[in-house]
Amino acid sequence: MRKFLRNIGIFSIGWRHTGKFSFVKTAKNHYPNKWEEIVSCIIPFGRRCSQQSLVHNMTYTPQHIANYFLDRAATDGRRLSPLKLVKLIYIAYGWYLALKDQKLFNEPIEAWQHGPVVPSIYHEFKHYGSGPIAGNSVTVDYDDANGKITLAVSTPRVPDNDREANIVLDTVWKSYKDYSAWQLREMTHEVDTPWKRVYEDGVRGIKMQDAHIREHYVDRIGRYIEASTPKQKEAAEH
Repeated sequence: MRKFLRNIGIFSIGWRHTGKFSFVKTAKNHYPNKWEEIVSCIIPFGRRCSQQSLVHNMTYTPQHIANYFLDRAATDGRRLSPLKLVKLIYIAYGWYLALKDQKLFNEPIEAWQHGPVVPSIYHEFKHYGSGPIAGNSVTVDYDDANGKITLAVSTPRVPDNDREANIVLDTVWKSYKDYSAWQLREMTHEVDTPWKRVYEDGVRGIKMQDAHIREHYVDRIGRYIEASTPKQKEAAEH
């Protein structure tokens, strides 16, 4: 099993004590996904996780990630509701945090009644209600130089040459696209999830903790790897 983890650039070393990852073998698989497909999409990132504080990706905003999933849904002939989009963004954030030890974007994720929420994405698309989103996420910049206001509208996207980010996002899409918005919502409400650990009924603006999110998805990815490794192959590699 250690050889398998090393082959995909993940190190089975005591995470809580060293700052590196420790994938936990459990008797229960959390999500019934296509395990082999998931693991085959993960590539070595060529780095070990440091003990330093988490850093955030200065390049991306939640709008970049939203547009990735909206574009993939359109390509696949699917439509995303605001609830499903927000949950996919949260899951992508968790996977990226676990695999790279970095934030995918810097906007805080909050614990709301129906699970983790990225506020800017929620407010941009809330007028769709439970219906499908039409179009993409946009940003508007303005310049008031020389007493004249100039508006610039853009549709931020993750560039194709960011191989690592695209692989994580592609893996999340393939793994979770078949779940309904409500199923994803229910996953975030399970016992000991990062949302469950901080949510308080009726209290707004509670920030979810990156340490909880990272720990949660390190464990989940470890379960994926365990489930995708044939027992006989694992025994032969020890």
